[in-house]
Formats: sequence, C-alpha cells, structure tokens
Amino acid sequence: MQPLWERLGDETFWRIARAFYARIDRHPTLRPMFPADLEEPIRNQAEFLIQYFGGPQTYSQRKGHPRLRMRHAPFRIDMAARNAWVETMREALVDAEVPADAATEMMRYFASTATFLMNAPEPDEGGTSAAQRPGDPPPHALGLAPRRVEQPSRPINPPQQ
Repeated sequence: MQPLWERLGDETFWRIARAFYARIDRHPTLRPMFPADLEEPIRNQAEFLIQYFGGPQTYSQRKGHPRLRMRHAPFRIDMAARNAWVETMREALVDAEVPADAATEMMRYFASTATFLMNAPEPDEGGTSAAQRPGDPPPHALGLAPRRVEQPSRPINPPQQ
C-alpha cells in the first residue's frame, strides 16, 4: 500500500495543519498550550505529518528527532485535554477535505499518540483540564516552545524551496 503522503501530497498536510491551528486559535482549553504566533507550530505540524506519513524528512532535518513526549511534557495533558485535541484534529481533517479512508488511518495514529502523550490522567484539584496550570513556567522558559509574538499579518504558506 502506498504511504499516505504519496496518496495525498504535501499540500494536504499543510491544509490539515492550517485547519487544525485555525480551530486551536478559537479553542478555550487548548489555546493556552500554544504560542501567540501560530506560524511555527503550523510549519512544525505540517512537516512532521509529511514525514510521519511517508514523505521527506524535512522536519527531522530542521528540528532533530521529534521527541514528542519531551516536547509535550510542559503541558498538563489529561483525558479531557487529550479528547479535545483528538476532536479538534478530527474536525480539521474534515475542514481540510481529507478523504475518508485517509482520515480513518490518520485518526488511528492521532488517537493513539494523544493517549501516549497524556501525563495527567486525572483532572486537577478544581476538576478542570487546564492546558497549563497557573504558576507553571511557560513552555518557552523551558526551551521547548517558541516565545509568544504577534500574530502574522500574512497567510501562512509552506516555505518556498
């Protein structure tokens, strides 16, 4: 069977990343997990998905090994946050018009990986599922996420090669 990347092409993965982060930008629980400027996360996600689903190794060439657990460690990820992320990704696949067979294959990976990344199986003391607890250091202070900057005023597109 052909890898998903060969069947879908780069642009599909860029559409997925843009659709996902458009939804993240409006999500009350997940938005605090991400920097103000979503350009870099969009690029990271698109390149990672291209690589994971059989395309060029651009992500690893630029960022090194994905180290998903380490990169997500600063965030409190319980079942509610996991489920919100998975549902947001499912909606992004619809927004990006990913064919049903490919979306099913991708969702198996996303659901499994989101579960793997959980680091707080129970809600916090207040019963909430905050992406980051008040008082926790921001991810960029740990060197694991870009610093917050203003939103880009131009559309986010794949880098020109």
